[in-house]
Amino acid sequence: MIRKDAELILTDKIRLEAMKNLSSLLTDYMMDIGMFRTCLNCAYWNEKNETCQYYKQKPPAKVIVCGCETHTDIPF
Repeated sequence: MIRKDAELILTDKIRLEAMKNLSSLLTDYMMDIGMFRTCLNCAYWNEKNETCQYYKQKPPAKVIVCGCETHTDIPF
């Protein structure tokens, strides 16, 4: 019984790690093709200060994740 429990734990850990990796790859790909419009891929985003150059302040978390109406795609 102990061995079976250990196998289940190992299988679950491998499955969860695979799902985490796949999720990360998918998210990166979707950002690369412009599917997500977030602060991180906006021309106004100042990475160093983590602020919006358009509004001259740090956006709320919801805006950082979901973007805003002034989102401008990075031209390169």
